[in-house]
Amino acid sequence: MVCEPAIIEVQLSWVPVDAKGTLPPNAIEAKPGVYIIRAFHESDLIPGKWSGTTPHAFVSYGCGEIQVSKFEVLCNTSVFQNRPP
Repeated sequence: MVCEPAIIEVQLSWVPVDAKGTLPPNAIEAKPGVYIIRAFHESDLIPGKWSGTTPHAFVSYGCGEIQVSKFEVLCNTSVFQNRPP
């Protein structure tokens, strides 16, 4: 009997972070303790980082970082496991 590997589909969504800075379920970590975010700054949508423990995150802009308080975090919003027939 040959065992086929499972196929895993992951749906990613940008989830707004509330004013308290509550970490949404299944947030995607770039590395342990650093989450992937995006935020608008001067009409540009910019990727950035968030510790998951504060109500603000950071995006790179110009030669430095900008602190943002309104942002979205990338989350795994559904996982399906399908086995081949």
